[in-house]
Amino acid sequence: MALGAGVVVVLAVAILVHPQPALLQQGSSAPAVALRDASGTLHRVVGKGMARPALIEFLSAGCSTCRASAQQLCDAAGDGGVVVAAVDAGNDTAQTVSSFAQRYLAPPCSVPLLLDPGLSVSRAYQVGVVPTLYVVDNHGNIAYAGYGAAGITQAVQALRRLSGD
Repeated sequence: MALGAGVVVVLAVAILVHPQPALLQQGSSAPAVALRDASGTLHRVVGKGMARPALIEFLSAGCSTCRASAQQLCDAAGDGGVVVAAVDAGNDTAQTVSSFAQRYLAPPCSVPLLLDPGLSVSRAYQVGVVPTLYVVDNHGNIAYAGYGAAGITQAVQALRRLSGD
């Protein structure tokens, strides 16, 4: 009986507390991001010689929060002077990624949705849930790390602080 109660307590804590996934530390060096979109175009988002801050959202086509936050990404990209990109962390097919981009990131939105075959970039950024968001300063360091619906708002605010808005 005591064992059963202990299991119930552990499950209740896991369900109610929702352990937060570990993210890259603020101030640490950001892994490079150079990926292709569904049409094959290479996008260098983070790496040596960055001239502008970058906002990266790791998402999945099936994520309702990702769909709902797409307009915020588009708006952030429209500010100019910054790089904004989305990375498929759901290992979706190129066709699924392309359909998502056409529906939620269509022009005039300038946010590319990048494929991450093998999820190597997603793993390097310790993506455990979607959406996961990072802001990288123009020196290549993590300026913000977060996830979920609140993460997009906080990431956009961090990006604006870096770009001087």
